[in-house]
Amino acid sequence: MKTYTRDQLNIILQNHRLWVEGKVDGERADLTRTDLYGANLSGADLRKADLREANLTRANLFWANLSGADLREANLRKADLREANLTRAILYGANLSRANLSGADLSGADLSDADLSRADLSGADLSDADLSRANLSRADLSDADLSRANLSGANLFRADLSDADLSKANLSEANLSDVALSRANLSGAVLFDTNFSGANLSRAMLFDTNFSGAKLSGVKLTSANLSGANLSGACILLRSESYIVTSDNFEAFFGSRHCGFRIGDYLAIGCQIHTLKYWEQEVENIAKAADYSVEEIKEYATNVRELCARVKQGKGE
Repeated sequence: MKTYTRDQLNIILQNHRLWVEGKVDGERADLTRTDLYGANLSGADLRKADLREANLTRANLFWANLSGADLREANLRKADLREANLTRAILYGANLSRANLSGADLSGADLSDADLSRADLSGADLSDADLSRANLSRADLSDADLSRANLSGANLFRADLSDADLSKANLSEANLSDVALSRANLSGAVLFDTNFSGANLSRAMLFDTNFSGAKLSGVKLTSANLSGANLSGACILLRSESYIVTSDNFEAFFGSRHCGFRIGDYLAIGCQIHTLKYWEQEVENIAKAADYSVEEIKEYATNVRELCARVKQGKGE
């Protein structure tokens, strides 16, 4: 692996700046397979620099400009990349585990197969980024912009995506088990075969979302907006029984406090799961025990009994 003194590195950076500016004496920075462990590159202009397989472990890249840079398979473990510009950067297979990327601009970046486990990406811009097959387990993506991002096959186990924008993102075959998605925007997202087991989707925006084939066992959907969502073929676990959602066995209603989901002969409202027959008989008592107001009790009793009547009519009872 190549090494440079601080003075040599400064000359490389100066010549690179001239190259970026189109000056005759300029030369693109070639830092491939260079050992830059702990280097202070804060605010450096590294636009379109070649940093393939470079060792940038614990490097200070705060506010650095790495737009269009080639960082394929680079080691950026525990690097400080806060507020850095990484638009359209190539980070395929890079190691960014435990890196601080809060507030960074990664829009349009290639992060496919990258390791971002336990990375801080809070408030980062990842719109249109390619994160296919990336490891984002336990990463902090709260308030991040992931609109139109490709997260197919990505591992997001126990990641924090609360308040994140995932509108029109592709999360097909991704692992989102035990993920925090409260107040997240997944409107128009593609969630084919996505694993949401144990995920918290409370107050999430799921308008026009495609859940086809998704696994929703143990998912929390309190006050989520599922208007126009496609749940055809989704697998929902109720009382240790798995149900594949079809137009015949699934129905939902949206109350002022909790959503109601009918799967087969069971109905789930909030954390309460009972048979339709039990709901029809005990809805007022269940609602009272949950401290519903008089108006809410009337609202849910009406919704439950109308739903039960539709099911009976469909069965010819």
